[in-house]
Amino acid sequence: MKVTFVVPARNEERDIAECVDALFAQIGEFAAEIIVVDNGSIDATAERARSRGAQVVYEERAGLANARLAGLNAAKGEFLVFVDADTRLPPHWTRDAIALFDADEHLAGISPEFRFHDGRFIDNAGNFLFRTLLSPLTNLVLRATGRPGVLVGSTIAVRTEALRQANGPDPDFQFYGEDTMLAVRLHSQGDVRFVRQPALYTSARRYQQRGLLHVVYRYFLIFALIHLGRVQTASRLARRFHACDRREPGDGRCRAFFSEALFADGYGNETVIMADELTVPEQQLPADA
Repeated sequence: MKVTFVVPARNEERDIAECVDALFAQIGEFAAEIIVVDNGSIDATAERARSRGAQVVYEERAGLANARLAGLNAAKGEFLVFVDADTRLPPHWTRDAIALFDADEHLAGISPEFRFHDGRFIDNAGNFLFRTLLSPLTNLVLRATGRPGVLVGSTIAVRTEALRQANGPDPDFQFYGEDTMLAVRLHSQGDVRFVRQPALYTSARRYQQRGLLHVVYRYFLIFALIHLGRVQTASRLARRFHACDRREPGDGRCRAFFSEALFADGYGNETVIMADELTVPEQQLPADA
């Protein structure tokens, strides 16, 4: 088996069929398997994935890192490609990704440049800034200081055995920071790079649902703390941020530090930075599902 595609999925009945179809379109020049990890869905995610020909693995423990680990444990491929359910791989993407590994035996993992298949103007403008300025600069600094390159959770390709030798995903980071910690662990086994090509398409839905500044603030803070060596602090904040994401609308346990309608077209008051949520006692936060 050459490649294992692993799709962590929780309540993804809307997107999972199109995602799996795009993965099957990758197969032809190599043997591959497609595993959808149903992470406690209460909708038709598993049924729709299975109907498109994917293997379904169940992981009842909530959390993206738990789902990735379940996929890793089930994988038979020499290479493993984690793909979010709302990500679409274009034709020949996997062939081109494997070529990067074949050309460099020290390469352990990559994440590619991405664009949005459902982005609004502000999403696409932010993505342009990220891929043309922020990402190259960040990766230049990381590589110059001996750190791994950026891995972006929407799609990560790795050597399967390298990830196993690195002890897989870090269970202390189930959502925010889990891709950064994956890069840190995998770096012990070889080079980790953010690459320009082969590029792909993913969804901007999280930015649209939660607000651009809200999401960027959280991702960047956890990323920075990990690379500054404040891993325990990053882990605590990651759990707190994830818990606040799962709060019900109007739940006052996670309050906005400020809220301003910076962008039109649906963002409005969702563009918030959740700063004083850091002061909410742990026992008052929503429990893990």
